[in-house]
Amino acid sequence: MEKYGLISVCADGSIKTVEFDSESVELRSFQELVGGYIEVVRCSTLGVVFDGVRLVCDEDGKGKGKPLNMLASALYGNPHDVIVGDVVLCGFTEFPEPDICALPLDVCKRLSDSLLRVRKLIKKQLGNALF
Repeated sequence: MEKYGLISVCADGSIKTVEFDSESVELRSFQELVGGYIEVVRCSTLGVVFDGVRLVCDEDGKGKGKPLNMLASALYGNPHDVIVGDVVLCGFTEFPEPDICALPLDVCKRLSDSLLRVRKLIKKQLGNALF
């Protein structure tokens, strides 16, 4: 049986894969991982390689005063906005209706490896104080 996962990217810079037995994940699981009601955003910097991946964050993270998530903000790629709090990277399907889902574990592994490289670059450019 194939395993699936969500990648948790915490504001402190830690990255972990949360495993699931199926691609389908309950809304409650997403809410627990981000600490609130969810908002799904496109990660413009993931490009073609990880096109079907979305970032899920707390829709009111800024209002709650959650800390800056430098890695998630870099993935988001909007120069006029930032992402705060812990986030989850997940799959996204558009048909038959838009939906978020877990990713196959091999995709999680490749994505996690990429995130570690990005985190290393951020640390090199901006210092360890952000993580």
